[in-house]
Amino acid sequence: PEKPEKPEKPEKPEGKLKTTVSVDDQSATDKSELNLELQGQKVRKTVVDKVEYSNLMAGNTYKLTGRLMKIEGDQETEVSKSEVTFNAKAGTNSETVTFTNVELESGKKYVVYESAVSEHEIDFKEGTAKHVVKHEDKNDKAQTIITVTPKPEKPGEQEVHFSKINVGGEEIAGAKIQIKQGDTVVANWISE
Repeated sequence: PEKPEKPEKPEKPEGKLKTTVSVDDQSATDKSELNLELQGQKVRKTVVDKVEYSNLMAGNTYKLTGRLMKIEGDQETEVSKSEVTFNAKAGTNSETVTFTNVELESGKKYVVYESAVSEHEIDFKEGTAKHVVKHEDKNDKAQTIITVTPKPEKPGEQEVHFSKINVGGEEIAGAKIQIKQGDTVVANWISE
C-alpha cells in the first residue's frame, strides 16, 4: 500500500500590519498625523489603534501587542502597553488595541508600535518557529499623535472712557492723556 503524502509545510509568510490611531473620534491618516488639542499641559485620554493585518497564518491564534511610545528626538519611551488575542483569518482583516486612561503631555509626539506573534510555534519549511510580524516606524503618520495646547484667544477691542475730575467731582477740560506700550506712545488725546 502507498503511503499517504504528507502535506507540504508552508513557507513563512511576509505578514503585514498597517495601523490608524485615533483619539476622541479624530483619526490620523497616511498623509497626516493626528494633531490633538489638549485642554491643559497633561490630559488623560483613551487612544485607539486600529490594526489592519494581512498574510498571517489563518486559523492560528496571535497576540497583538500595542506599545504607545513618546518620541523625543532619538529617545523612545513606552508610555502604555495593551494586548489583544485573536484568531487570524485569511486575507486582510483588522483588530483594535485600546489604551485607556493614558496621560498625554502637550507639545509631544506619540507613536504606536505593534507586533503580532503566533501563540504557538508553526511548522514552516524553514523550520519550526513562532510567526512574528512587527510594525515599528516612528515616521508613519497614520500611527502618530502630535499634541498641542490651543492658543488663548486674544481679547477683542473694547471701548474705554477716561475722564479727569476735580475734588468737587466736576470734569476738567484740557487734561492730557497718553497710553504707552513700553516707551512708545500708542494713543494720546486731550479731554474736552
